[in-house]
Amino acid sequence: MSSEGQVRLAPRWAVVAMVASTLLLVVAGAVLAPSSSGADRWIAVGLALAGLCGLVFVAHGFWPRTPRPLRPSADGTVTIKAPALQVAAALLAWLVMWVVSGLIVFVVVSRGMNAVESPGAAVAIIGATLASIPDTIRLLTGRLHRWRLSWGPGGVVYRGFRTSLDVPPGRLKHVGLQASRLFRWSGVPPRLRPREGGPRGYGVLLAPRGAEAVVLVPQILFREPAEQVAEELRAAAR
Repeated sequence: MSSEGQVRLAPRWAVVAMVASTLLLVVAGAVLAPSSSGADRWIAVGLALAGLCGLVFVAHGFWPRTPRPLRPSADGTVTIKAPALQVAAALLAWLVMWVVSGLIVFVVVSRGMNAVESPGAAVAIIGATLASIPDTIRLLTGRLHRWRLSWGPGGVVYRGFRTSLDVPPGRLKHVGLQASRLFRWSGVPPRLRPREGGPRGYGVLLAPRGAEAVVLVPQILFREPAEQVAEELRAAAR
């Protein structure tokens, strides 16, 4: 945390590396698009667009957090949500992945595998798209959620992608913090490292009474620092 109270999710070098990776995708697509034609050009455009979406997601996700007042609604409920721009970037990148995969398949069927500039990357893109089919079905049927956390007199409610958690008042046993295992060498205390078999990532841990599973509210998808959210949840649970 800096002197201004900002909270960083990752070392600067890690953020720079992620930004450089997304920019590389943008540059590759921008360079290939003018020299290509037909489906190849649209594949290059898709890669550039996916890179831009990734850049937006990384910029929002890893921008230093600063504590800010959280104002409750009329009934005393506080709600925080994933930034709309970050969610839109993720959805657009998902859509682009499907379009690019379809175009790659079209090129392979019509001209053969030799017509693909990078067969390894093409296989990886198609594989990732196929792996996303179950979540795509959930999205189309309304069973995927925008990340949202609320707490107040009615208890705690969390919606996050596939996760849906409703904790009645007085049933929240534990609220904790967890730091990413990736950066444990940079001074993360052992008590904040993810436990074996538990959720991975950095954020707020919620443990309802009587539930075996512990839910992680990921910091990367909320503007509010995890420390502030955890303190607010503990205060509301008293």
